[in-house]
Amino acid sequence: MNIRNARFEDIPALAEIHVLSWQHTYRGIVPDKYLDSLTMPTREAIWRENLAQSTPKVIVVQAGKKVVGFSCFGKCRDNRASANDGEIWAIYLSPLHLGKGLGRALLSESCEQLIAQGKTRISLWAIVGNERAIHFYQAAGFAPEEDSLKTFELAGAEIAEIRYVQNIS
Repeated sequence: MNIRNARFEDIPALAEIHVLSWQHTYRGIVPDKYLDSLTMPTREAIWRENLAQSTPKVIVVQAGKKVVGFSCFGKCRDNRASANDGEIWAIYLSPLHLGKGLGRALLSESCEQLIAQGKTRISLWAIVGNERAIHFYQAAGFAPEEDSLKTFELAGAEIAEIRYVQNIS
């Protein structure tokens, strides 16, 4: 296993992981029509723009020489966030690489980099119904933030998500 900063040559792998992990993880939680509409070319364009802007920070995990997961993180996007608030914007693994400790390694590295930037509170959002992720975050020391439940519209469906936080002492 190797964790490193994402590079432009990783864009096809990032797009593939993004599409496959959403289709695997959120089937039955978000509308199938949305999941079935996800395409690699569209995700590649999004990743090209993200990496060009360097926001958020993107790291990848490799199994052998193959990129099999990624994490995006940076300042907290909440309007009320302080300068000490960091956020894990996304963390995804190829469905074939779940349960092998790679997600824990990505999460740990993301948190370490945020702490090195002076962040004392780290948050992330989890879609309600994604029990695997919720258990994963809670096992890593994240707790649901009271009164943070919110919804957003996706392909005509209301999707609920909740913020999980970890305060760094």
